[in-house]
Amino acid sequence: MKHFLLITCLLLFLTTKLESPCFVFDKETHKEHIELYLEYKEIQRQVTEIKKFLYVIGERESSNDWTRWNIFGYFGKYQFGRSALVDLGYSHITFRKFLENPNIFPEMKQEYIMLKNMYRNYKRIDKRIKPFNISYNDYFNITATVPNRYDYIRWGIPITMSGLLGGAHLGGAQGVLLFFMYGINRFDANHTHISDYIQLLNHYHFDDRGLKYMINKYHKKAQEEKLLILEKEKIELQNKRLKFLYNYKEEYCVLKQNNQPTNYFNDKTQNYAVF
Repeated sequence: MKHFLLITCLLLFLTTKLESPCFVFDKETHKEHIELYLEYKEIQRQVTEIKKFLYVIGERESSNDWTRWNIFGYFGKYQFGRSALVDLGYSHITFRKFLENPNIFPEMKQEYIMLKNMYRNYKRIDKRIKPFNISYNDYFNITATVPNRYDYIRWGIPITMSGLLGGAHLGGAQGVLLFFMYGINRFDANHTHISDYIQLLNHYHFDDRGLKYMINKYHKKAQEEKLLILEKEKIELQNKRLKFLYNYKEEYCVLKQNNQPTNYFNDKTQNYAVF
């Protein structure tokens, strides 16, 4: 009986509180929060998929060794070529410079450029396919195991967005479109066909939201590292200047006492000025 009365009082208390203005339930706000949370979880899922995608390409191209190069002039973790780097605005990174000093093209920068290249190919393929009145989502935002549907199969190969981006890494967006629409299956110097990459990478599920998120993340990280490098260089210049003045302070004081010119020290120390 005591337990029953206690439970009844508790229910009455909670009912009164929920009906009070302090506990008004805003359905719209709650819906927005749920949508934001689901969007966040979806992007995190896509980030995981993109990382798996990049790992497989890196393993296929260079065994995930960012210092690897070959005799055909391709280099880096993803075996970048000259034309791709020029198109993306990195013409200053050349094969010869990379051989002399691989640190001009570090691993994080390679990841960033690879993501930018994937995003560019995504937009190029989208732009070329839309005029043909083909549903972009029907072709690319799907699973690779839809049975008995020609719409999802092209030249005997299941088509997904990740697969076409993998093929575009080998033969460019134009090469993928030629295969997609006309069955022209280009290959590289190692006789690896575009269709090989499409089949290898057609089971990862992500879109431009995940790519943009990772690009922004890498860009922010690169900016932070750049600021750290500049701060480190500034401290090194300060230390060099102080060290020079300490080593020559006695000679400087003697010249100063004898009223002799000290232009020599001014010329030397200006090289260590801190801006």
